[in-house]
Amino acid sequence: MLRESRRLSSPIRLSLLVLATMISSSKRGFSVAFSLARPFSLRGTSSLPRASRKFQQHTLAAPSFPHESARDFSSLSSAAATLEAPASFKDAETVTHPAFEVVTEDFAKEYNCKSVIYRHKKSGAMVLSISAPEKEKVFGVCFRTPPGDSTGVPHILEHSVLCGSRLFPVKEPFAELLKGSLYTFLNAFTYPDRTVYPVASVSDKDFYNLARVYMDAVLHPRAVEDPYVLKQEGWHFKLLDKGEPLKYNGVVYNEMKGVYSSPDALAYRTTQQALFPDNEYAVDSGGDPKEIPTLTFDRFTQFYKNYYHPSNGRIFFFGDDDVSKRLDFLEEFLCDFEKPKSPVDSSIQWQALKKEPWRVSEKFPVAPGDADSKTMVSVNWLLHDEPLSPYDQLALAVLGQMLMGSPGAFLYRALQESGLGDQVTGGMQTELKQQIFSAGFKGMKNEDDAAEKVESLVLDTLKGLTVEGGIPQDAIDAAVNTLEFSLREFNTGTFPRGLALILGMLAEWIYERDPTAPLKFEAPLRQLKEDLQAGKPVFGDLIKKHMLDNGHRLTVVMTPDETLEKKQEEEEQKVLEEAKSKMMDEELAEIVKEAQKLKELQLKEDDPEALKSIPFLARDDLEKKGEEIPTEVSVEGGMEVLRHPLTTSGILYADLAVDLSSLDLEDLQVLPLLRSLMTEAGTTKHDLVTMSRRIGAKTGGVWTSSDVRTRSRGSIISSPEDAMGLLFIKGKAVRDRVTDLFDLMKEVLVDVDLNNKARSLELLKETRVSLETSIPSNGHSYATRRVGAQHSVAGVAQEASGGIRYLGFIRNLIAEAEKDWDKVSARLRKVHEKLLRAVSGSRNHFMLNLTGDEDLLKETAPAVRDFIASLPGGSESSSLDLSAATPKTWAQPGSFPPASVTSEGFVVPTQVNYVVKGGRLFEPGEEVSASSDVVGRALSRGFLWDNVRVVGGAYGAGFSFNPASGVYAFSSYRDPELTKTLAAYDEAAKHLLTLDLSEDALTRSIIGAVRGLDQPLPANQKGMRAFWEYVLKETPEQRQRERDEVLGTSRKDFKEFGERLLAAVEDSKRTSVAVVGSRSAIEGAQDALGLQVSDVFGGQESA
Repeated sequence: MLRESRRLSSPIRLSLLVLATMISSSKRGFSVAFSLARPFSLRGTSSLPRASRKFQQHTLAAPSFPHESARDFSSLSSAAATLEAPASFKDAETVTHPAFEVVTEDFAKEYNCKSVIYRHKKSGAMVLSISAPEKEKVFGVCFRTPPGDSTGVPHILEHSVLCGSRLFPVKEPFAELLKGSLYTFLNAFTYPDRTVYPVASVSDKDFYNLARVYMDAVLHPRAVEDPYVLKQEGWHFKLLDKGEPLKYNGVVYNEMKGVYSSPDALAYRTTQQALFPDNEYAVDSGGDPKEIPTLTFDRFTQFYKNYYHPSNGRIFFFGDDDVSKRLDFLEEFLCDFEKPKSPVDSSIQWQALKKEPWRVSEKFPVAPGDADSKTMVSVNWLLHDEPLSPYDQLALAVLGQMLMGSPGAFLYRALQESGLGDQVTGGMQTELKQQIFSAGFKGMKNEDDAAEKVESLVLDTLKGLTVEGGIPQDAIDAAVNTLEFSLREFNTGTFPRGLALILGMLAEWIYERDPTAPLKFEAPLRQLKEDLQAGKPVFGDLIKKHMLDNGHRLTVVMTPDETLEKKQEEEEQKVLEEAKSKMMDEELAEIVKEAQKLKELQLKEDDPEALKSIPFLARDDLEKKGEEIPTEVSVEGGMEVLRHPLTTSGILYADLAVDLSSLDLEDLQVLPLLRSLMTEAGTTKHDLVTMSRRIGAKTGGVWTSSDVRTRSRGSIISSPEDAMGLLFIKGKAVRDRVTDLFDLMKEVLVDVDLNNKARSLELLKETRVSLETSIPSNGHSYATRRVGAQHSVAGVAQEASGGIRYLGFIRNLIAEAEKDWDKVSARLRKVHEKLLRAVSGSRNHFMLNLTGDEDLLKETAPAVRDFIASLPGGSESSSLDLSAATPKTWAQPGSFPPASVTSEGFVVPTQVNYVVKGGRLFEPGEEVSASSDVVGRALSRGFLWDNVRVVGGAYGAGFSFNPASGVYAFSSYRDPELTKTLAAYDEAAKHLLTLDLSEDALTRSIIGAVRGLDQPLPANQKGMRAFWEYVLKETPEQRQRERDEVLGTSRKDFKEFGERLLAAVEDSKRTSVAVVGSRSAIEGAQDALGLQVSDVFGGQESA
């Protein structure tokens, strides 16, 4: 699915590269979140994996400290300082080129990167070329694009330039690349002041194919000559018959209607625009749905001419490819451009700091009857109006970590313990020219003095931190180590490391500052440690200067309005009715003609010859064999241990798996709270603050996750009752802290405090607020879970412990905990005892998964043995018992499988819909070929893209198929339609039967599936992938057979899959619909679809 990007809201400047790694590695179910400058992602994938309980500050900067006395920092951050670096890349030669001049060059030993900035002599384009020993190469172009108004012109242009160009005259080269490239990143982002077009790939050939398409797209787009591109991607009047009501449609228009339905998004925009009243950040670069329809084609094209000239661009490369090849490639495109004599000024002006604080209030939509205790209040500072030094940025990052970066952080804890709201929000934001700090609440009572209460609490807490001795030594140790560990590890997950670095560098470069400064953290970090050791009041001074003595303080109060959604719908309808009433018949006829022509153009097939212009790999370019991850298996102390010797730069990644098969469904619903208590509530030995600081000071993190799934049986579809589940206690540490890591992992598992009523209620309320926020914004995920719950026991468990049903459970559990805490505590103890099975006499319900350097794995063997011996159970040798759960365990007796499937509609306060249709495609025991992955991806990137997104106006659409359970699902995201989308799903199956697939198109589909098989992974994720391969008894031969099936996919496979899919979608007994959407849309389709309708926020959610 396509969505607003969140994982990119934190690649930052020097101090905040660490937060890029924090966010990309965290899957926290709810967050301390505040990011005003979230970019909009054109086409990034969206999913809701089982949330891990890794507390991370999902923000862009860091925490704070007060006055310190002299202390001994000689051992500070030893846990992070011993990370081992790869061989140096320092001696890379500085390449010259006749078309370019060298501006600066630098080497960052921290990331083994050599950076050279070039200027193209003729066009004036600036180029950042980074040479690094990384196979995953990155290319991109960034333009400064100050929006000027809230029509969304930068955002719409970001979508539009990828809709065909001079060299690639097809409707959407981007969509073609999605189908048939080995890209590891392919997207575009609109920030409040810049637009970025990045790509990444491991394959050299594929990489330059992607770069060529992107370079031509931004410099020679069809969009500035063809107004129908603006109509499709931006907005147009939708009227296919003069008698129909007039409507607005367009991809960005519908996307932003979804954004403006989100209370969080409205709060972000309100805050940003109020904090920056005098510069470009005072408007919405993404677009206000009320203003988007005022954007004209002339304004659209002029904006492009103003800001998309190479002289306004920042072009970047990263990786191990040849620099001469990079420069030759760029010269091809840049040689046609002359640097303008009078370029348009695209610089972003400083917002001068105000002298006195102020408040603003805004409303957000909630469902009728759901306004109680929904107020949001935040206190926000614009921290500076002149550039920050690298030292100040790093110190502010540490400050942010201490203030809001963990459950025990000073300000976070003070806010949480006050009980003023249900969820704490806040943190640093660093993507804009000036940094912001915020702290506040969601879920406050709707009281007149709410703002005053939050202001007083925040200010009093900060003042208390500025007194001498206000910050304990262990708090500083933990914060500095957390930051340093993340900077040195720089684990960005599946997000390209090079792109994470460059996005941080862009946050300096576009403001005419040194882009290499974010890479060189050693000097400011060393200075910070020296100042702390000398007793300088570093953090107290920062708090005073940037917060307490800073008058540019804004308090934002967001109040719920039960009638706002209806008012917005009525207002839009009124505007359209008035507009139509003023139109002459000729004007209406012209609108109908234009709408029909647009649809014809959208459905028209590209010229086969034009398609051949898109550069693609050949099948011979694909690896015939996949990578096998080394796995060493042993049984130690009665526990099976897996070791994966991989390069990790001296870090050990540990995953302790605990079998969940002994839990029943009610236990699984309690498990998320138990997981939260393990790492976010302290233990019976140490309180929350102490535990949080111990983890921060001694490790790179300790967190939990859980995974419930249908057990894979290779190519054979499993029984719907064949479910399995695991709880994971995870952590990471450098070699001399491994014993500390294991001690902490054991403590959070065994000694979890199950009697902490106050903290349990805090966590439950945070979870409730998170779900209430997530469901209207990620409805496709929740609707998909509802469908899946009707077809597998694992689906039942997933929905009951993380879906719409889980929201109802959480609400009831909160009421129960407030009324009878002893009963809830007893339930927690029962689940905990089942997990540990202390009386079983063996440890076969545990498994330990370790990933690290080969010598590190050997060196830490004694610590591993001690850790295993410390866990409950005996030393009998046996493997992990993953006996499949039965319907009696994870489904109510007699309720599964259901006698018939049910179609459902879930009403939420939103202006868009999330439409899902799915069911069983294969029966248990049937064999399924891996070619199904090829067909499914082709369906998503082809027919559904064209018909649900391009024609229908949804922001995204997709098809998923689970080869373990045999269950499929169609889904849409931020969709203005409902019944028409369902009709498109039905047509998709028929499309596969009539598809005349060319050899080139088939090859592209296969390439797209191979991309999924070969996605680059960091070492810790490789270790987890190998863990699951072992647990599921997947063999190398089986994986190779599946790869061969993908590579050998034929037209026959497409047709056979289509026949099966058509039979499934037409079978009402095994196919159902689930929709999360607006009341008007769901009630309008209720009778025709036979929907059982529930109001998610009106107390009628389905059980």
